[in-house]
Amino acid sequence: MSYSMQEQENKLSLIKSGKWYDFPEIYNLFSFSEDKGERCIGYVLDYIKKNDLKIKNPVDLGSGTGKIYDQLIKEMNYNGDVYLVEVNPNMIQYLIKKYGNEVKVLKSKIAEFQLKEEKSNFIISSFGFPSSLFDHENCIRELKNVYQNLTDDGIFITIGWNEKWDDELSLMWKNYVCDNSIRRINGVRNCNLKWYINDIKTSIRFDDFKQRDFVLHTLFGEKAKEDFANSTQLEWSMHMGITIHTKKQLKTILKGLEKENEGN
Repeated sequence: MSYSMQEQENKLSLIKSGKWYDFPEIYNLFSFSEDKGERCIGYVLDYIKKNDLKIKNPVDLGSGTGKIYDQLIKEMNYNGDVYLVEVNPNMIQYLIKKYGNEVKVLKSKIAEFQLKEEKSNFIISSFGFPSSLFDHENCIRELKNVYQNLTDDGIFITIGWNEKWDDELSLMWKNYVCDNSIRRINGVRNCNLKWYINDIKTSIRFDDFKQRDFVLHTLFGEKAKEDFANSTQLEWSMHMGITIHTKKQLKTILKGLEKENEGN
């Protein structure tokens, strides 16, 4: 991994500029630094084992650089194909180069992806669903499409923030990027999902100061790098949550959302 970027990119937070997802190698460092102990992955694997799930055609939504495939799907027993759903062209190139024919990469928005051959009984997303947390209508569209691509015995899993924004990484995000975290949203993932496990205490942890400074500089901007220049901190707290729903449960949730829309 080469820690180099154009100078003009370094001066501005890539997250704030909306460009951070265009740089897979940088995103990869950030993504694989989150939940280093893989606590969330462990909870999902325990759920699969406890319920003796027979996985077929697993799907990862908003797959980024493949963290869920590397840390979770490879650890599962499954049949069929693995689908990585991603819309960013740079991420897609990265995934194809990284995995080749090992997986099927679908270029699509979450609200539009379609499994043309067989549906999946295991759809998961880590920090990818919903693709825009504060767009309620898009959250519903994405949930409907997940429902349509699930088999009758399928489950849908999301991993992400606990939506309280009460950890150190959330505070950093607010300080250096934006204050969207204080906006109100309508229920879990903004589409009335329910927590399977909430308030999972974990962290984002960098391997060394060079990695930390590079990520802080490029993602959060010059000010973040300056603020931590003399700090020995390599780890920040993260509070995460997991949702797990059957297709039957999703149907009930979607009906409730339709009634809410009719009443507005």
